[in-house]
Amino acid sequence: MENNTLAALRKKHVATIKKCATPPEQRQGNILRLGNKKSEARYLMTAANDDGGDVTQQLAESDSEKDYGVVLDKKLTFKQHIEQCTSMANRIASIIRRSFDHFSEETFVLLLKSVVQPISEYDHAVGKPRHKNLSIEVKLEEVQRRATGLLDQTRIRRTSRG
Repeated sequence: MENNTLAALRKKHVATIKKCATPPEQRQGNILRLGNKKSEARYLMTAANDDGGDVTQQLAESDSEKDYGVVLDKKLTFKQHIEQCTSMANRIASIIRRSFDHFSEETFVLLLKSVVQPISEYDHAVGKPRHKNLSIEVKLEEVQRRATGLLDQTRIRRTSRG
């Protein structure tokens, strides 16, 4: 009885995997060329399809790619990554503020340090070593200033209610 159940489960999982897996004709890959030089080289990807034949497709060129959570662009400036991280940190800070009606300053600071600050530090660690002209510190200070403003709004609301 158990063998039949296991076989049925296995069959169900294999069917689900086959349904979710993208066929080789629909798989996509991109090329990220570093630098300003134009190249006429074409890159092809070949994959085996279900019929036993091969499917070849040309890879498209892209301006930026996301790899391990870091957005790389052609010039390796990380500008898009820094903008993404700062906007995410600002969004999370405002979500924290809207989620609570009353909370102490210590709780708010703890939430900011545990949730918002790691995102900002990840942004800082990626961009800082090579690119000082991106004003990363200014963007980090904007996130911190906005979070401090949210804390000030919390104090005003708390004192005005009684």
